[in-house]
Amino acid sequence: MAPLDLATATVAELLRDRATEMPDSPFFRCERDWISYLELDQRSKRLAASLAALGVERGDRVAILATNRDAHAELLFAAAKGAMIHVPLNPYLKEDGLMHQLQVTTPRAVIADEDGYAMLERLWPRLSGFVAHVVAWNLAHPPRNDSARSVTANCSRRMAHPAAGPAKAIRWRSSSRPGHRVPRRAAC
Repeated sequence: MAPLDLATATVAELLRDRATEMPDSPFFRCERDWISYLELDQRSKRLAASLAALGVERGDRVAILATNRDAHAELLFAAAKGAMIHVPLNPYLKEDGLMHQLQVTTPRAVIADEDGYAMLERLWPRLSGFVAHVVAWNLAHPPRNDSARSVTANCSRRMAHPAAGPAKAIRWRSSSRPGHRVPRRAAC
């Protein structure tokens, strides 16, 4: 394989190249676990494909509402692979500040951890239908107000605006390997 031209290579191409050349080498550390080039390349590829399956297209914004975690790196590279725009949101903002960020960036999808998802539930009536998909990132338990339903079903029922079409979500769960997450897609 010919070496990449670093002046013209994309971020996704650089990661793929490193994953091929040094697959098991550590790329970054998240909490106690090291993530290798190959693992990040595979995880971001699956996330990009899952977002595309939801209808998130080239040029669409995908926001993340979570504290620092491996999801940020996965989304950054997934967005690069799908030619989507990565939008990090500040998880420490109060409702009005977060609402302003969402109105200015108009993401097509938002990936949220448990606290971010709870904040989105409170803001949903004000979002005017521009967020079509909410991706619940490794929630420990379902949303507070309907614990008998799954995250994805609850998300679809409560987080769907007619203007955006039917909402869908991906729930990510931990795999048997520590620090590794695999997607479990569910169409709502």
